[in-house]
Amino acid sequence: MSTRFCRSLILPLLAGVIFSPAALAQESTEPSSSPLKLEFYLDAYYAFDTDSHLISGTGNDAQTLPRGDRPLNAVNFRRNEFNLNTAQMTASTQLDWFRGRTTLQLGTIAQSSWSPTKYSPIQEANLGIRAAKDLGGEGNELWLDGGIFLTHIGNESLLPRNNWLSNLALVSQFEPFYQSGVRASYNLGSLLNFQLHVLNGYGSIEDNNFSKTLGWLVGYNPLSNLNFSWTGLVGDEGAYDPARKSDPGNYRFYNNLNASYQILPDLGVRGQLDLATESGKFYYGGQLTARYDFLEKFGVTLRGETFQDANGMLSSSFDTSTSDNLTQGLQGFGVTLGLEYRPISNAFIRLEGRQLMFNPTHNAIFMDSNGTASANRFELSANTGFWF
Repeated sequence: MSTRFCRSLILPLLAGVIFSPAALAQESTEPSSSPLKLEFYLDAYYAFDTDSHLISGTGNDAQTLPRGDRPLNAVNFRRNEFNLNTAQMTASTQLDWFRGRTTLQLGTIAQSSWSPTKYSPIQEANLGIRAAKDLGGEGNELWLDGGIFLTHIGNESLLPRNNWLSNLALVSQFEPFYQSGVRASYNLGSLLNFQLHVLNGYGSIEDNNFSKTLGWLVGYNPLSNLNFSWTGLVGDEGAYDPARKSDPGNYRFYNNLNASYQILPDLGVRGQLDLATESGKFYYGGQLTARYDFLEKFGVTLRGETFQDANGMLSSSFDTSTSDNLTQGLQGFGVTLGLEYRPISNAFIRLEGRQLMFNPTHNAIFMDSNGTASANRFELSANTGFWF
């Protein structure tokens, strides 16, 4: 039997099987499911404030220039312009024994906050395995994960879509946004959850001193609408010095206490208190936020905040190159009022006003168009976010 004859006989038979109505019907009824989930998030803004100018240069070369960025704001970072906080894509998978998550990002959040900048396109990239199932009871699981994560510290998320307000409180601004290392997480039913982290450092992707930082989270959820958590970090956060090698006096001990209570379906409160010590320095900060949904698609949020870092334990990293008026660490208060409209469940439009008030003697770090220094700044911002 010739090869040509075999093809002329077999191919039509195969075509009849593959493309028959019965075969097509069987194919169409089989569910197509993929363990891979894709999600997209876009957040745009316009921001304005009274800190409009800065001093560039020194001596006879000094000149007053318009300011383009907004110090102390990771969110809504650019001033007096329309811009993107983030345009990001997340790919994730959750299987019985394996999970992974990667988020790629573009926008001014990454521009202002990620260091080194070579990592700025990567918001998170991690994977994990389930080490134990039903450990200590049915539904209790132990997971081990490694990679780059968003931080476990704080009551406010870096991403506006997860918060009641878009701009971050100062206490959140100086918390780490991201971290790199390994994590063990375990839940005891829905009542308790625990995490233990071994990290490269406080808000560090790369290790800068060959010393690791330990982190933890203890979550307690006595009711479905009430939860508490204690998170923290401890480690040597000083840059590597061959002569010093290791100095326990440089160890930072950071504590973060959180509480959230949804009093009524349309009324909730959230708050946090942060306490930290390092090399004889002491810092504390906090915020309390209340949210009321007065209509089906409208909500109003009020937040009060404090930031007290007189010795510059955290705020010494604040960029003083354009101001000679920061003579000690930041100390101040703030009040924010926000109005939100949610046209659909996965989108929002927000208008927010904020007043920051720092120590007038040591923190006159803002400047108006006349070159007058001030310790106060008034902010206005408009945000819109959409995800699918």
